[in-house]
Amino acid sequence: MKQADERDRPAVAGSREECIAAPQGVIVRRPIPLEAAFLAGKCFLKYRGRGGQKRSPLPDFFIGAHAAVEKMALVTRDASRYRTYFPRLKLISPA
Repeated sequence: MKQADERDRPAVAGSREECIAAPQGVIVRRPIPLEAAFLAGKCFLKYRGRGGQKRSPLPDFFIGAHAAVEKMALVTRDASRYRTYFPRLKLISPA
């Protein structure tokens, strides 16, 4: 059995109890590819062009771009924002 390194540990923010509750290997932290960072920037420019007020890219743009480039499905409660900027991204939404 392989030894888990820092990249294999769950990327869960919050209390120690929340981190312990996430089973090893279920949540894997992956570095963002340059292509995804570029896509996030393009989506942010589109957001600003539509009148968005934030002055720096929103985390949602990095998350959506990373999922889109890696061809991953994304679990979210804010499906409308992701559909606006990443229309081909597969979304899993409870609503």
